[in-house]
Amino acid sequence: MRNIRQIQRQALQHPSNTVDWFPHRWQDWLAPRPFDWVSSFIYLGVLVDFITFHAGGQSSAHTPGMITAILTLLALDRWQYWRYGEEPPTYISVIFFILRIILIETVVQLNDLELSTFLYILLPFIASMDFGLRAGYAMGALVWLVFMFKMASFGADLELIWSNTTVFTMGIVFALTMARVVSRERFDRRRAEQLLIDLEHSHQQLSAYATQSAELATVTERNRLARDIHDSLGHYLIGMKIQLEKAHAFYDWDAAESKRSIQDAQRLAQEVLDDVRRSVGMLRSTEPSFSLKDALVTLVEPLRNDRFTVALTVDGEERAFPLQIRLALYRGAQEGLTNIQRHARASHATIVLRFAVDQAILQITDDGVGFWPDDIAQAGFVGSNSYGLRGLQERFELMGGSMQIESRPGAGTVLTIVAPREGLSRRNERHIETRGTAL
Repeated sequence: MRNIRQIQRQALQHPSNTVDWFPHRWQDWLAPRPFDWVSSFIYLGVLVDFITFHAGGQSSAHTPGMITAILTLLALDRWQYWRYGEEPPTYISVIFFILRIILIETVVQLNDLELSTFLYILLPFIASMDFGLRAGYAMGALVWLVFMFKMASFGADLELIWSNTTVFTMGIVFALTMARVVSRERFDRRRAEQLLIDLEHSHQQLSAYATQSAELATVTERNRLARDIHDSLGHYLIGMKIQLEKAHAFYDWDAAESKRSIQDAQRLAQEVLDDVRRSVGMLRSTEPSFSLKDALVTLVEPLRNDRFTVALTVDGEERAFPLQIRLALYRGAQEGLTNIQRHARASHATIVLRFAVDQAILQITDDGVGFWPDDIAQAGFVGSNSYGLRGLQERFELMGGSMQIESRPGAGTVLTIVAPREGLSRRNERHIETRGTAL
């Protein structure tokens, strides 16, 4: 949408392009611009002086020419403004300026160098408006020299020459001073209009940035929810599925083992409900009482049996780390144990969590079948079986941390996760600095 001020500015500079071409008030016919009042009174004053003092003498034959020249000067001022506005093309300004010089010189010659010579004072002002102050100063010096030459050629006495020269010089100085004031006002007005346009443009840019930020926040939140759903609900549902499949497999020949599997599935169902409540509590901006060590103990305890053992070691003070980092480490342990259960065919796993001064390190090791990590890297973490690894990598990269997988066929797997304690705040600072530079 075009800015209203831009339309008004275009209408002022190019009135002929607007629908409402004619002025509304009679004053606008007489003087479209404030300066036209001055130039019009000077033109008409010269004409009245000529008719009053010369119409009855030999100069009466010049009356039609005087009237025609004066009316043409008046028409030129109005036509130039109505047709081209305050900033006509350079060639138009040159043509109109030459026409004014010719007409003013005609009037001066018809009026015998009397009051009409003061029409020269208008030329420096017009030159300043159309071509700049330097052109106005040059024209002022030129017309002053022409005036002096004509006064000397006219043969007037020294007293008259001195009197007329003093008045003419003061008129030129006044015209150039007014030209400077008007030029400054025009410059300030244009700058104000440009500032308004820039402000409107900046406002539109800010609105666009706000929209993009909202969209980015929405996408980021969707990705976070996707990771949380996979890491929490996905983990528990996979565990329940494994226990139910186990219960079904042992149903006919080991009822006790089948019953234990069903009980484990019920326990996982209760844990997933607790996890959902905890997630909802975080969405409501209420920080729950969460102990990562206790959560890991609860996580690994049901996995231990006569065919699979898990060793857990936690060192350091976890309370020094933000809740989001502790939850992220918990999701990492969930994902690692889930992959071990589904793919590793391992008999033993070790979980070591160390809280150092500036970072936390989680390492999960198993003695399973292993694999080549490049196979997953080349696949770009694509597919349902690797979505959890991709989610882990995104989660810890957003926190300024890292995730590394070391494995080879037949040699087990080591998953190492590093999470800096101040990762969230530093990431926010970098995000603010990046946004500020873009704006």
